[in-house]
Amino acid sequence: MPRRQRSLSPATLVDALAAIDATRRTCTEAEIGGPEYEATGKAIDALDGLTGALTGNPELFWPKPHGSGSRG
Repeated sequence: MPRRQRSLSPATLVDALAAIDATRRTCTEAEIGGPEYEATGKAIDALDGLTGALTGNPELFWPKPHGSGSRG
């Protein structure tokens, strides 16, 4: 028997993405080289995978480069 796909309501999806974003930001504050650093890297990878599954874009919460606009 095939597995049934679950879908989230729009409100639940918004809440889930907000929680993923907040958790991901917290994970990026781990001290480099500290014991939490490796574990948070794995957590961020998992969160990015979940974000990709929910939105189709696993890079949604990746930091954006500064100064990408043109000056003139």
